[in-house]
Amino acid sequence: MPRRSPSHAWIDRDAPLVDACHHLSVSSPVALDIEFARFNTYYPKAALYQLASAREVFLMDATAIEDFEPLASLIASTEILKVVHGAGEDIEVIRTHLGVSPQQMFDTQTAASIVGLGWSMGYATLANLCLGLEISKHEQRSDWLARPLSRSQLRYALQDVAYLLELHAALDDKLRAMNRRAWFDEEMSKQLMREEIPPEQYYLKLAGARQLRPKQRSVLRALCDWREREARRRDQPRQWVVRDEHLLRFARKDRLRKSLLRECLPENIVERYGGALKSAFARGAASEPPADMDDAPTMESRQIVKEILAEVVNIALDIKVPPELLATRREIERCVREWLSKNQVPTYISGWRRPFLSPIFDEKLGEIPAE
Repeated sequence: MPRRSPSHAWIDRDAPLVDACHHLSVSSPVALDIEFARFNTYYPKAALYQLASAREVFLMDATAIEDFEPLASLIASTEILKVVHGAGEDIEVIRTHLGVSPQQMFDTQTAASIVGLGWSMGYATLANLCLGLEISKHEQRSDWLARPLSRSQLRYALQDVAYLLELHAALDDKLRAMNRRAWFDEEMSKQLMREEIPPEQYYLKLAGARQLRPKQRSVLRALCDWREREARRRDQPRQWVVRDEHLLRFARKDRLRKSLLRECLPENIVERYGGALKSAFARGAASEPPADMDDAPTMESRQIVKEILAEVVNIALDIKVPPELLATRREIERCVREWLSKNQVPTYISGWRRPFLSPIFDEKLGEIPAE
C-alpha cells in the first residue's frame, strides 16, 4: 500500500549541509541514494544526494553546494553505516565527485540476493516484497540536473531513500537468521574494493576481442587505451570519441589508412583524432601480444562450461539463492579457461563459494588443492 512521502529538508547552501551531516553523524545507520546524470559526459555528474536518518530526509542539491567536505567525511567514515540499494554507480559518483572511497555500506540489493529473494532486484520490487509498499519509478530517467525539480521528482527522490532503513532492518535479520551475514560481508568488501578499469585493460570488455589474432589484440588494446584516456580527458562518452565497432575494424587491418578512417568516421573526427589513432595503431602493432586474454573457447571447454552451469543451477536451488550469485556463465567460462590454460585454481573459487563450487570443478576438471 502507498505511504505519504516523509518530511524533508532541502539543502542548497554550505552551512545547512554542515548541520545536516552533524545530525546524520550520530544517527547510524544512515540511508543514502544519489541522483546523477550521464547524458554527455564520461563521468557521472552528481545532481542530488539523498540521505535519511530514522527521523528526517535531507535532499542535498549537488548543483548549488560548494563545499562537500562534510558529506565526503560522512560517507568515508568507518563508524557510520550507510544503507544503499544497488551501490555500483553510487560508488562511482562518490569517488569521482566527492573524491573519497565509501566505507561501511550495506547494499540491500546484495542482501536480497544472498537471502534468496532474487538477483539484481530493483528497489521498488524489493520494497513491495518486504514492506508492502508501492513505489513509482516514473522519474528514474528524468533530468536531475534541471532546476527547480518537479513535485514528482521530489516525491521520487524522497521515496528512493525513505524506506532503506526499514529494508536494512528486515534483510539484516534474514541474513543473521540464515547464518549468511559472513557471506554478505565478503560480498560488500569486494564491492567496495572494486576499482575503475585501467585504460589498457578496457579492450577486454569488447565482445569481439577474443576472435582476433594475437597481434590484432595488441592493436586493439592500444586503440582502446588511447580512446579511454581521451574520453576521460575530455569527459565525454567513449562512443563520442570513436565507437567500439570502429576500433575492432581498425584492429583487423594490417595498416590503418586514412581512407579507412574516412570511410568509418565523420570528417571532423578524422581531422581531430586521425593522427592519434594512427600512432596508437603503430604502438599496438609494435608491442607484444597481451597475455591477459585467452583464445576463443574450444568445443571441450564449452561442454565443460555447460555441465558446470547446470550443476551450479542445481546447487543454487538447494541453498535457495539465485544461480548468478554463485557464478554467472561468464565467470564459469573464465574459471574454466584459467584452469585449462594455467593449471591453477580459479581465483573466483574462494571464500563462502568454495564449498559449493570446488566439488563441481573437482569432478569436471580435476581435484582443486585445499586453501
